[in-house]
Amino acid sequence: MKLLAESKECKCEQCKKTLDENNSLKEAVRKVSDTNLKLVSENERLYSELKEKENTEKQIQQLKVENNSLKDSVTEKLDLVMKLQNNVIESKNKLIQVQEDNITMNEVKSDNQTKWSDVVKKGKQEDAAKSNNKSSRGKDPDNTIKFRGKKNPLSNFYPCKIKYKGISFRSVEHAYVHEKLVFSEKPELAKLAIKQQEARDAKTIGQIDSINVEWHNKKTAIMKDLVQIKYESCQSFRDAIISSGKAHIVEDVADEFWGRGKEGNGQNIMGKILETLRNDNMLHSEGTPEVKQSHAVSSDNPGDTSYVTRSHSPFPPEDTPHVLILGNSLIKDIIPDKIKNLHVTKSVAYNISEAREVCHNMKLPERTVLQLVTNDVKYASSSVSKCVEEIESLVTELECAGTKVHVILPPPVTRDDEWADRISEVNDRLAEKFDTIDMYSRFISANGKPKYRLYNRDGVHLSQDGVRLMAATIKNHILWNV
Repeated sequence: MKLLAESKECKCEQCKKTLDENNSLKEAVRKVSDTNLKLVSENERLYSELKEKENTEKQIQQLKVENNSLKDSVTEKLDLVMKLQNNVIESKNKLIQVQEDNITMNEVKSDNQTKWSDVVKKGKQEDAAKSNNKSSRGKDPDNTIKFRGKKNPLSNFYPCKIKYKGISFRSVEHAYVHEKLVFSEKPELAKLAIKQQEARDAKTIGQIDSINVEWHNKKTAIMKDLVQIKYESCQSFRDAIISSGKAHIVEDVADEFWGRGKEGNGQNIMGKILETLRNDNMLHSEGTPEVKQSHAVSSDNPGDTSYVTRSHSPFPPEDTPHVLILGNSLIKDIIPDKIKNLHVTKSVAYNISEAREVCHNMKLPERTVLQLVTNDVKYASSSVSKCVEEIESLVTELECAGTKVHVILPPPVTRDDEWADRISEVNDRLAEKFDTIDMYSRFISANGKPKYRLYNRDGVHLSQDGVRLMAATIKNHILWNV
């Protein structure tokens, strides 16, 4: 102990150096100890994070399982909703049927109540009718045809397979509802409507609240297109139209727009469309002698297009539009002066470039109809995209010049499948961009093949029947889109 005490008190250089080294070692030991403590702490933290990560992965797996379970549950509920929706449709149909039966019963009851008074008045009415001038016969109730229900060929509910925009439909009502829902961006409902067996069910699906308001500006023209296709596809419908003679046609439904309305003062647009269809297409059917005489084409003048006259035109003379028909050789046989209710100017241009030059050198009327494209995509090297761009550029120029442009979707050619395919592709793209006149569907039969009687032997240019159909289609589109 004495020696240790003496060594501590020793102040020689060696002892002092030894003491300093001991202190340094102590400091190093302390730092190492602190580092070890930090490492232990970090290790514990990492271990804790690892545990949390394992727990998170377990939670994710559990959530996946729960998500799959929810998907299965949602699928089951969607199936249930579809079943409920079908039940609702069936219930609505039954309700409509009951309402129609009640209406019929009320009408019968009313007829029975007034039967005696009608018998008394009938003699007086017949005497008054005999004294009337024959020219007033069109206003006689006996010269009116009323129709309703799927058993009447004039009704849109009548089963009749038609093809519109490449899709086959069971009836005009199916096609109309499908077009309405597609335009309103309801593709799932549109597909559901097509699948319905009955036109009434398709109509029920189409009765939605969230309809595109612009539809009301298009629906009449689309209906006109559909009944024209029905006329070309359905023999019983053609027979019913032709046999109507000069009678006033009325859709006897409560709809105030399409039919006579509840009080009998509706617009009856459907009846007017059918009357117009009858008058414009009479030459393509075997009508009554009286009708054929009033709409006949002179054999001395095969280019006569007087078939497009309209005895029941809803448009007054002062509303007659001025129209330029500008197109390729498919329009060369159209006679402007024979197209009634329109002031028509015709100009022939081989392709889009020539059409642009023609427009630059003339004063444009309020309406311009373009029948182009056919020659612009004639060859395999032709670019469909370029053709569409050139049409779009031309339409823009014409509209800037103050004319409303209607672009014809040209009919197919019958002699070259690749050429026909290019025309079809162009038509699909034009239909997405412009106000179009669908000539393509007019020249296609229900089986998807061209109507060869509408063509000359070259399979491209039109026969007299084809020219008549093209002129009538142009006229109807212009008048119904004033």
